[in-house]
Amino acid sequence: MLNLKVLSLRDAVLQFLQSHPGQEFKSRELADGLKLAFPVRFAEKDPAQIAAEIGAGGPQWLVKYPSLHRSEEAPRRYWWSSEASSIELADPIPVPPVVEAPAQSEHALYPLLATFLISRHRKIFPKRIDEKKSSNTQGKEGNKWLHPDMVGLEELASGWSYEMKTLSAKSGAPQAKLWSFEVKVDVPRGKVREYYFQAVSNSSWANYGYLVAVNIKDDAMTELRLLNELHGIGVIRLNPDNPADDSAIEIPARERLEVDWGTCNRIATENKDFLRFIQLTAHFYDTKATSPKEWDIPLDIAAQV
Repeated sequence: MLNLKVLSLRDAVLQFLQSHPGQEFKSRELADGLKLAFPVRFAEKDPAQIAAEIGAGGPQWLVKYPSLHRSEEAPRRYWWSSEASSIELADPIPVPPVVEAPAQSEHALYPLLATFLISRHRKIFPKRIDEKKSSNTQGKEGNKWLHPDMVGLEELASGWSYEMKTLSAKSGAPQAKLWSFEVKVDVPRGKVREYYFQAVSNSSWANYGYLVAVNIKDDAMTELRLLNELHGIGVIRLNPDNPADDSAIEIPARERLEVDWGTCNRIATENKDFLRFIQLTAHFYDTKATSPKEWDIPLDIAAQV
């Protein structure tokens, strides 16, 4: 009998698709199907995280398994077309029908954003900032629009030796850039300014500040481009089916050359997650190294960092 607890995500996806030959699934639909088909294996996994890991691992699986297919256009769809299965199943596994995935939540987007940040295109170590962990010493509404949803440390000399990093630091070369993100599911035209200025308020302290969303209307994007010219906050449009897609940066943020450490101190005084981010940043400058386990990186992605 197959031990589902040690079943890899790749093999689970292949088995699921082989049980539905020729049927196409978006990565989120696959994630929902896997949780139903393999409840023990994926009991503690959020569907959004599973979808993100499918998007990250898919390109490698396509090379190894010619019968596995993925659409070129977004949202990506996966299907199995060969009659011959490349995985021998000792016991057939009944797979329930996949139902339409529910609307995404902001919380479900955090692992997708983390995958985007730590992908091969860049080396930005992400940290989730939970405003519920704040002390709220400023009273009701005193911390409104203070906390970003996620922050990141970009290691500029990734792959360099310790000696080279030390020399560049002594020469005055920057060692890292700090990023900050405000996350929304949708950005409708009527909410553009509210959401954008929330990002201005809680992310302008960083070298790069971004408003992040999955769904952005065309007329909203026009307004966001105008606001970017004035305030410099960029826009990232996440692709749930391929969160590592480098083209997700729709509007590049304008770089702030110096971090606003006064604002950082204000947030760190209120919030334990942000204080931890500052501690990890200080540790990086002391040691010239980062440890993936200290950051909020999806497990399957962390093994590749």
